[in-house]
Amino acid sequence: MSRRVAISGAGPAGLCLANLLSKQAGFSVRVFERDAHLHATPQGGSLDLHEDAQAAIQSAGLFSEFKKYARYGDQDSVIMDKHGKVHMEMKEPDQNKPEIDRGALREILANGLPKDIIKWGTKVDRVEPRRVHFGDGSSEQFDLIVGADGAWSKVRPLLTTVPPFYAGISGYDANIRNASTKHPELVKALCNGTTFVTAGSEGCFVVQKNGNDCYKSYYLKPTPEDWVKTNGIERSGETQRKAILEDMRDWSPFIRDIVKAYDDDIVQRPIYMLMPGIAWDSKPTVTAIGDAISLQSPYAGLGVNTAIAEAHKLAQCLIQHKDDQHKAIEEYEAWTHEYARSKMELSWNNLQMFMKEGAIEKIKMFIEMQAAEAGAEESKPE
Repeated sequence: MSRRVAISGAGPAGLCLANLLSKQAGFSVRVFERDAHLHATPQGGSLDLHEDAQAAIQSAGLFSEFKKYARYGDQDSVIMDKHGKVHMEMKEPDQNKPEIDRGALREILANGLPKDIIKWGTKVDRVEPRRVHFGDGSSEQFDLIVGADGAWSKVRPLLTTVPPFYAGISGYDANIRNASTKHPELVKALCNGTTFVTAGSEGCFVVQKNGNDCYKSYYLKPTPEDWVKTNGIERSGETQRKAILEDMRDWSPFIRDIVKAYDDDIVQRPIYMLMPGIAWDSKPTVTAIGDAISLQSPYAGLGVNTAIAEAHKLAQCLIQHKDDQHKAIEEYEAWTHEYARSKMELSWNNLQMFMKEGAIEKIKMFIEMQAAEAGAEESKPE
């Protein structure tokens, strides 16, 4: 008899796990997602997919499709201060970590599944150890429930009562679409990848090349936790651009021109994290992956990579221990408590580094140290 598995959340982690398990005999998988359809919610910017996450895509049989959308040349980086002075340029693309837009990655994973596996427009209202209750009042029983439902997971409370904490920063997400047509001079001036602008305690600004002639941009700064609710800034594009430009009144004209090019669909958001090192006693019928248990700040660029690696490890454990689900969960969680902790700590430390005075020098030292460590690792004899 097949084991019934419920996955709450159709993000990259949940969809990856569904692909990995549904291709194995002995698992009957359902994914429950509150979005009405695949393209209902904007999916954020580009990410570089690391080797451990790529291994999961390969195991799911989707790597050839992944390569159609992966970009191996958009990996340059520039670090500058708010006055536009460039302090570091990195132009060597890392062929082992290609870029891919989050929306494209999610689409690849969703299209890899039979259509009846994902239940779109299905809100998970609450969860019991073997039962999922839905927003319409119905419920279903499962042998295993996996939370892949993000920061405010309905599954995580069955594992731990530790909630996300406010990371101390909030800000804006924005898009510049049809960039080469509408803003050709700006595109020529931007690097072929990601430009980071750090102004210490004044905040951090990022503009990142995505696919389809689009750039994503983020401006985050230290704020009270309720800033998004209480700042009084009207949510129109024009008003929000003016508010950002007021913050940046003494910043470089080049950076201000990027803000002026923002499309109108600017979104304000606070940043939350889970405490690095969070752990719990394993439960026999419930576990979680991704932001539900390893929520990070964006300052390590490892959130999706961590989530997909967790999906891969959980699938491997469940397949290896088909006759002992609790053992599979214990083995997976023992692994991810350590694996995710290191990624979460890095994201927290990087956030602190970017948001403090003297950030430029600290970032340069950090990058140089990472490069030296990578070089030392590559030079080791096999």
